[in-house]
Amino acid sequence: MFTVTESACAHLSTLLAEAPNDAVVRLSANNDSLSMYLGNEQQGDETYEHEGRVVLAVESDLVGKLDNTRIDVEQTEEGPQLVLAPTKT
Repeated sequence: MFTVTESACAHLSTLLAEAPNDAVVRLSANNDSLSMYLGNEQQGDETYEHEGRVVLAVESDLVGKLDNTRIDVEQTEEGPQLVLAPTKT
């Protein structure tokens, strides 16, 4: 199952603080890579919320391909960074 940690949702919420209320971070596939960008929720998206606001929308066909992975936050020298990692068991 694909999951998004609570810390990742909180970080996404912080990133969206200055964005319009209907804006979300979208995760999509482009050829062999993934991209995240500011956009709007689309019909069929898998969505993830933080404090009642949708913060992440993932293309429905992409969710199955991300089985056994999670989005989390890691602290780096440059500050918090979103990472895609294997699901912890």
